[in-house]
Amino acid sequence: MYKLMIIEDEPWIAKGLEVALPWEEYGIELTGSAANGEEALRIIEKSDSDIILTDIMMPIMNGLDMLENLSKRTETLPKVIIITGYNDFSYAQQAIRYGVEDYLLKPIDQHELEKTILSIVQKLNKQKQDEQAFLAISVENLIYESLSLEQNRKPEIQFPYPVFRVLFSTEPLPVETFAPATSVAEYFYLYFQDSHLYVLGFETDELADSFAQTECSGFQGRFSVGISSKYEADTFCFFDAYKEAEQDFHKRPMNTGKHTPPVLLATGQEKQWVQLLQKGKKDEVYAMMEKLLLCHFSFNERWGLMLQFYLFLSKHCHPPLLTSPGGLIQLKKARNDKDLKTVLETVIGPLLGSLSSQWQYTISDIARKAVRYIEQQYSNPYLSLQQVADGVGVSAAYLSVIFKNEIGMNYIHFLTITRIEKAKKELADTKKTCRQISICCGFNDVKYFTRVFKKTTGFTPNKFREIHG
Repeated sequence: MYKLMIIEDEPWIAKGLEVALPWEEYGIELTGSAANGEEALRIIEKSDSDIILTDIMMPIMNGLDMLENLSKRTETLPKVIIITGYNDFSYAQQAIRYGVEDYLLKPIDQHELEKTILSIVQKLNKQKQDEQAFLAISVENLIYESLSLEQNRKPEIQFPYPVFRVLFSTEPLPVETFAPATSVAEYFYLYFQDSHLYVLGFETDELADSFAQTECSGFQGRFSVGISSKYEADTFCFFDAYKEAEQDFHKRPMNTGKHTPPVLLATGQEKQWVQLLQKGKKDEVYAMMEKLLLCHFSFNERWGLMLQFYLFLSKHCHPPLLTSPGGLIQLKKARNDKDLKTVLETVIGPLLGSLSSQWQYTISDIARKAVRYIEQQYSNPYLSLQQVADGVGVSAAYLSVIFKNEIGMNYIHFLTITRIEKAKKELADTKKTCRQISICCGFNDVKYFTRVFKKTTGFTPNKFREIHG
């Protein structure tokens, strides 16, 4: 429900506005009223409003002075409708300066008021959708970086739910898996290391428990999935949850009927292979993989290792370089050592070659391309690490490491700094509103923009403009 405040000094007019429209049908609730601007400011300090209906001429503080004071206290004004008996052009000019939605003359025409309210609700709905989409891509970027850098990261934004679990699968799950009837409030999907990850948000611990005990067990018989334990969102332990879900996946029987033991590559092993491939030593890595396979006696162990090889390579290969897109399917069909050898030769070998060729470009070249791409695309609020990686022709995981090692900061931090620098220039050189600047600089959420700007510069956008404008 959107919150509406009425500011009017004539009690009979204020009462008439309260019953002028069936507010609840428009998703609006009346949360307060005031007889003058000063009283209204005190109420707004305690409880924000989304929509304000205000008179101009009132005792103590008039409506326009109230808007001027409010604009100095907040970066985002509510949607404002002026209601007045004065058809004065100078008043209208002032109202336009504060971004007033409409200027209605008394006596109020009910149809005109309804038309204005419907327009405002539509704008608020669109604004809410944009903010949710921006939050979703921000959360996905943070999760992706946590996984790519193999570390839990303290977020710059708050995960929207208090509890989460991670679901791991090598195949996409049907869309109805997390239908509204389930206990999952919202999920964030990531395609990572040729695996499908679902970060599930829950409103309460009880709902997270219910999902694991009933709903999840219901579809684990139909799909091969692994699930993490529940985590408090403020810990932001997405990497830990991902590894836990991955290990749980490897402990469970596959749909093929075989059991995949938890054979996992050591982190040090992966780093060694990356260094060798960067030097073009693909044959040496291939030989090490063959030797590892010989160290395990059962077919299931070798099958599990081969899956790890494939996931490791998929993590670093850019999608166009996946020369055997059916490699995972081919591996799942393997029933003996001869089949595994075929997978090693026809899937793993070509992937090693492709990855080694990809890394012949210098890391500095890739970093420069990524920076240039971000400079051109920073205004896109949905710019993701994956999109930048696609733009420069490498995998998202590899690009994430390059940002950390070559540029000295992670992708999200670099993107944020770029956007803030652009916003500083807009504030100093133009008369655009904070909302306009937040949109053109790729934030799409003026409240988040204000919070990040102050954290980065030490000033609110308005204060920065006062000093440098």
